[in-house]
Amino acid sequence: MVDRQPSFEEIAEDLKRELEGKIFVAHNARFDYGFIKASFRRIGIDFKPKVLCTVKLSRMLFPEQSCHNLDTIIQAHKLQVNARHRALGDADLLYQFWQVCAEKFGKKRLVEAIDHLVGNPSLPPNIDKELIDSIPDGPGCYIFYGENKTPFISVRAFLCVVE
Repeated sequence: MVDRQPSFEEIAEDLKRELEGKIFVAHNARFDYGFIKASFRRIGIDFKPKVLCTVKLSRMLFPEQSCHNLDTIIQAHKLQVNARHRALGDADLLYQFWQVCAEKFGKKRLVEAIDHLVGNPSLPPNIDKELIDSIPDGPGCYIFYGENKTPFISVRAFLCVVE
């Protein structure tokens, strides 16, 4: 499908312009967002859109469901599968899920849920968002310091970024 197509580097500027001011929507968004952010970063482009995870949206709107993976959402809401695990097919499933949510809760409640999820990244309450944003994007090993400027004594104290 990508044979004879332009490289990411060739379309990156146009893609970033097209995505400017838009919300990046994906099911389990951290996974997909990580790939596209890394692709932009490799060519020196800072890409930090607002991100909406439809897993989190499903958890918020349908707390009675025990599972929120895409297969469960397909079954629970009787979505029509056209091309599962293909980009356009899965995007269509998310669009169908969006329609189910809008019909069941109304657009106003749906927008409120989205505003809450997009405006509140899921960090533990004791972690400062500014601290997370200050972590360098470049590869390397970083030492995190706790109270009294003491390094954390744990394997998890080091963040190693490998490209």
